[in-house]
Amino acid sequence: MERQPSMKLDLHLTPSEAEPKTMTRDQYELARAAAVIAYMQKNKLPRMETVEDKPEKSTKSEPAAEDAEQKPMPQA
Repeated sequence: MERQPSMKLDLHLTPSEAEPKTMTRDQYELARAAAVIAYMQKNKLPRMETVEDKPEKSTKSEPAAEDAEQKPMPQA
């Protein structure tokens, strides 16, 4: 019994139609995000937290700013 090819090639394509198409950056990012989500769902991985998912935290940026003011930057 002879094996049948799983895919039939269309040999009537012109060379320009047979060349791979390029994607825009937006299309690439969308396709990559979809692939990551599909991979994570398939492997039952937890969803990564985004900035929107994290609760607002009260950060103390003033002490960090004071530390930066107290330490002079070394001059090259």
